[in-house]
Amino acid sequence: MKHQPLRLAFAATLLLLCSSPPASIAQAAPGTVVASGWNSHGQTPIPHAAQGGVVAVASAAHTVALKSEGSVVGWGGNHSGLTEPIAAQSGVTAIAAGGACDFGCNGHTVALKDDGTVVAWGRNDHGQVTGTPATEGFPYSATASPVTLGGQVLNGVIAIAAGSYHTVALKNDGTVVAWGGNENGQVTGTWAPVGGPYAATASPVTLGGQILTAVIAIAAGGNHTVALKNDGSVVSWGSLDQTTVPVAAQSGVTAIAAGSAHTVALKNDGTVVAWGYNREGQVTGTLPTDGSDFAIASPVTLGGQVLSGVTAIAAGDGLFEAGGSHTVALKDDGTVVRWGAKASSDLSTAIENPVTLGGQVLSGVTAIAAGHFQTVALLGGVQLLPTLKARSNGNELILSWPTNADWFTLQSTIDLRPPVTWLDSTNVPAVIGAHFTLTNTPAGGTRFYRLRKM
Repeated sequence: MKHQPLRLAFAATLLLLCSSPPASIAQAAPGTVVASGWNSHGQTPIPHAAQGGVVAVASAAHTVALKSEGSVVGWGGNHSGLTEPIAAQSGVTAIAAGGACDFGCNGHTVALKDDGTVVAWGRNDHGQVTGTPATEGFPYSATASPVTLGGQVLNGVIAIAAGSYHTVALKNDGTVVAWGGNENGQVTGTWAPVGGPYAATASPVTLGGQILTAVIAIAAGGNHTVALKNDGSVVSWGSLDQTTVPVAAQSGVTAIAAGSAHTVALKNDGTVVAWGYNREGQVTGTLPTDGSDFAIASPVTLGGQVLSGVTAIAAGDGLFEAGGSHTVALKDDGTVVRWGAKASSDLSTAIENPVTLGGQVLSGVTAIAAGHFQTVALLGGVQLLPTLKARSNGNELILSWPTNADWFTLQSTIDLRPPVTWLDSTNVPAVIGAHFTLTNTPAGGTRFYRLRKM
């Protein structure tokens, strides 16, 4: 039997997209992106494609949204060839945005595919996209599809992060791979020699002669990298002011974020620890008056109250002299708190609690991101739709879909003419890597397959 091309039909309801931001935050379509802050590089107007159906956001000088069908949309700071490549138009499960506002705000974007490979595109002068620095044609744009390091396709990746000039990937064995700018040792843990070369690849990252293992989350900042281990402790390498982790961040941490020169950790009790550069109040929420540039907030206390009930954190990047560094926290009631640069028009404080947008309290937020000069929030919850893939093996058809889509069931039919009768598959799929896999042998006639939300 010759199998017909795979046909997919999801039973989930499709979301209508708004042509403009909603007049009321409460009326926003699920998965709508909103942003506040500077618009120096077109980062705050939200494009039509991001006004519904978005499942994740990332931000630097530009902003990136992951759509529920696995495609990527980007806007703002588009000076480095940030147009999404074909490989980022389907099958993407996570996104990251990096970059720096040095010679114009140029950045790079990273996308994790559902097969564990990575796609990257944009500014590549430090090798942050391909692993090999571009030397001609500012802003040195490049595309890596997929990312290949040392002649080997990078695979087995479960999480990604993007810094100002480097990129980081977490592998399914708990090790970390990093590539790109290494001036401060943010890739290898060892500073680059005077005079260069300033780009490097660490596969895997090795610190103090030991391979870094048991990592469950990663973050990338301006010139440092942060890892969260499975025992709740934080490890940081790169800029010297970031390598000493406060005692409070050595246990009980559940999430991490990295800004241009500060680091943030979310504790399992909903409080936050922050440390690093604080000239704009991005660590403590208070503008320094004693001339000190660095601080530790353990825990973060805003307006005399310990910040609590936090479920997610984000840290904005930015040049010291230009501002932009700030920290954002998502509360368990769906509101957002922000502190640091441009957080308040009152120069005596660096706190906005809660964040407002267009005169309305920003609420119903499910995810946050912090860029160079802007805060990005995602309203309402939308699930990432899994991709059903098919390949032939002789007379057999092998179907596969992600294991994190266990709320979907495989169905098939022999006739697409209405009324269509879809039948649940009775075969038990095997788990291979991060995918359910099912082998179908010829049973006579054409058969169509779909994943249906249970």
